Amino acid sequence: MAYSVDLPPAAESGIVFIEVVRLDGSVETVKLQPTKTVPQIVGSVIGFRPDPAAMLTAWGPGNYLLRIYTDPAAEPVAVGRFTLVESPNAS
Repeated sequence: MAYSVDLPPAAESGIVFIEVVRLDGSVETVKLQPTKTVPQIVGSVIGFRPDPAAMLTAWGPGNYLLRIYTDPAAEPVAVGRFTLVESPNAS
């Protein structure tokens, strides 16, 4: 799993906040409060390679929403969805 986001000018500090919300139908459950993160930055793009196995262990399989903020009190600068699934060959 990997993702990247074009940075707005407000993110020049290189620090962003990541929030993860589990989606169960119309119910949203925050699994990770906005957490300060220092991503890899190339030009105006930030990138992350989170550990899906750790995410599965912490949150379980399901549909999730990822929000990225430059300020957790402001609107997110990026929002995306992802699905965690268990490998059929998992032991």
